[in-house]
Amino acid sequence: MNDFVEIASKIKISRQLHNKVQKIEKYLSSRVDEKAQLAFLSKIFVIANLPHREPENKIHWTKANGSFVLRLSGGERHDGDTIKPVGLPYGTYARLILIWITTQSLINKTRTLKLRTSLSSFMKELGIQPTGGKNGSIPAFKEQFLRLCSCKITIEASNVGDDIIGTQFFIVEDKYVKWMKDQGVKDITTHDSDIVLSEKFYEHVVRSSVPFDFRVISALKQSPLALDCYLWLTYRTFTLKYPTIISWEQLHEQMGSQYSDINNFRTKVIKVLKQIQIIYSDLKTEKVRGGLKIFPSDSHIKSVKKVA
Repeated sequence: MNDFVEIASKIKISRQLHNKVQKIEKYLSSRVDEKAQLAFLSKIFVIANLPHREPENKIHWTKANGSFVLRLSGGERHDGDTIKPVGLPYGTYARLILIWITTQSLINKTRTLKLRTSLSSFMKELGIQPTGGKNGSIPAFKEQFLRLCSCKITIEASNVGDDIIGTQFFIVEDKYVKWMKDQGVKDITTHDSDIVLSEKFYEHVVRSSVPFDFRVISALKQSPLALDCYLWLTYRTFTLKYPTIISWEQLHEQMGSQYSDINNFRTKVIKVLKQIQIIYSDLKTEKVRGGLKIFPSDSHIKSVKKVA
């Protein structure tokens, strides 16, 4: 393992970033087995991202990457005699849940996923500290879980003239999730709860998922932008055949559309890149005029062949 603190000392970084580096090193030096470190995410959500925060349009979300277009449509639920929109999944929790879903379905080779008996242990497994109350992590986590389970995915190909090319599916086909609060116990249980992935989404998971080190995901989880950059760069540089320049406009369209100021977006990307390159020393990028130059790089998961 690289000496990350030594590497960081050779780079001019702020005290805040130095503290972040130390936190990352703590995650990477933690003793966990290889299976616990290995995680996967469907390529769908690597090349086209979920919203970083709740969009103004709470019904639809569209994200394009070249000719690939991803559209999310929020679900609905009954509330008494009325039907209310559930909203769209966004932020860190939705990303962590998607990673868990993808990883569990691949490792266990099944569409049916049994939920952890304890919600608190489930959240801790994803690196989330469970807290109650109106603004706590537990209700926010449950909300994002519901939104993902209700969300419809549309994948289309753009720039194809009058042709119609695309597919639609839900991530979750069936769900039986019963949240129960034990008497006298400050936890929520999910006895006999499970979700069944749709056949189409499971096909995407099996056919085109990308491996990552979950310890790094845990270390970067405070920032959806940092997560997206790490996931995308790890995948993109590994599949590159030759150095490529990605313009800031292209990057902004792909993962920064919720940042109205492209200059502010560029500044944030450069900041998270410093964190990522300290963690992932084989990653080769270079800031150039008008964009970011990325180079073919070794996979961050050395023991896993490319899954794409």
